[in-house]
Amino acid sequence: MNLIQFLKKIDECMDKMKKEQLAYFIHEQARNLNEEKREIFLGNLLKSSNREKSAKETERNEENRVLKKEIKERAADVRKKVTEINAGKVSLTSAINE
Repeated sequence: MNLIQFLKKIDECMDKMKKEQLAYFIHEQARNLNEEKREIFLGNLLKSSNREKSAKETERNEENRVLKKEIKERAADVRKKVTEINAGKVSLTSAINE
């Protein structure tokens, strides 16, 4: 079986598995490794974990960037209105009811 077929079969199997089943499988694979392969396996697992964290951080950073832009736009609108009020161009005609 070539690599593409092999990976397709792996993906199909993983899609059917629950998180707990995948964790058990990984644990069993690690338990059965030769001692000389353990460091490599652990390194690969840690790299994979860090990639997931990095993707989440990128997503979070993008959300923060959008929120900051929105806040800056709203702050600019408020500053503009305050400037208009201070210049006498606009006046307050009502109060907030509590």
